[in-house]
Amino acid sequence: MSNLSLINRNWVFGNRAILDFSTATSTVGPTATRGSAVSYIRIYNPFRNLVYRTVKIFNIKISPNQTLPDGEETLRIIPAEIACFDEIQPCSHASRDFALKIDNALVGPYKISFDYCIEEIAIVSSKDGSAAFDIKVVAS
Repeated sequence: MSNLSLINRNWVFGNRAILDFSTATSTVGPTATRGSAVSYIRIYNPFRNLVYRTVKIFNIKISPNQTLPDGEETLRIIPAEIACFDEIQPCSHASRDFALKIDNALVGPYKISFDYCIEEIAIVSSKDGSAAFDIKVVAS
């Protein structure tokens, strides 16, 4: 037996993760896999003065992918059409779970890709703030 493990992957803005994909580890056969795992797509809003409104994830694809004799793909994300996130408040995150269906997929690396749309990014009132600067005193 071998393990199928999808490592957490994220999309980073500056040094802040915005999108993250992760899945549970499942035990599979040595040359082909069969089963399912719960996967998650998380969207983080690391900013304290922004709100993300109506975030949509769509066109979820796995590549490379093999096709079974019945026309189904060996790896499928369910649902694959669209996932919606209503509103992601400042300094918070939202998550949606998906089923990763595995049906005689070959052992090896795969890539999960998707498109996303943030319909509105709104600035929320934040009248306070702080700043810090490094300074150095030198002899003249």
